[in-house]
Amino acid sequence: MIRRLFVLATITVAISFAAVPKASAAACPTGNYGQYFITGFSCEINNLQFSNFSFNPAGTIPTTPGSIGVTPITTLGNEGFNFNPAILVSGAFTSQDVALDFDVTGLNGRLLTDLSLSFNGSVTGTGFASFSETVTGANFPGSPTISLTQNNTSASANFTTPVSSIHVVKDIGVQSGSFGSGSISQVINQFSNVPEPATLALLGIGLGLLAFGVRRKS
Repeated sequence: MIRRLFVLATITVAISFAAVPKASAAACPTGNYGQYFITGFSCEINNLQFSNFSFNPAGTIPTTPGSIGVTPITTLGNEGFNFNPAILVSGAFTSQDVALDFDVTGLNGRLLTDLSLSFNGSVTGTGFASFSETVTGANFPGSPTISLTQNNTSASANFTTPVSSIHVVKDIGVQSGSFGSGSISQVINQFSNVPEPATLALLGIGLGLLAFGVRRKS
């Protein structure tokens, strides 16, 4: 009887870790946004998949996908990207702006619970630097758009309920105004995620059976 309980518990724990099949996308590369801005491209960081990347430049100074460095953040449960856009304007009435957007999907039973943003906008004179992110697919208190400026460089947003997938649109821009400068060289975006309740419940049952078997055996 004890042996049967042990086998059952082991199987239950194994199923809880394999509740959702592992996707086969490649790991997100370190490089530049041009490697991501490819039709049909998707990649993974631990238990998150990123896909449907787009790139939309604006402003008086053009921006290219290859000019934006990308480094994946691999912190388990808080994955994301460190973008290095190298955006800089100066003089009179110059501007540089780019919109990046993509989908974020939890894998292996992971659910997204919140996101965090930060950037290093810097200005002189009448310059202005800003970074905003609009989220669809999740509900949270307040506006679905989180806006940052050189005077407010970080923020986070907790979703009302965990979700399996979201779409994010980030707008990164600088303006010189009539006599100033603006620059942004780093934008960090991370997405917190946890196991879905059903997976945790299954794991708990398995561990409980294991503990019961050990107790009976002793």
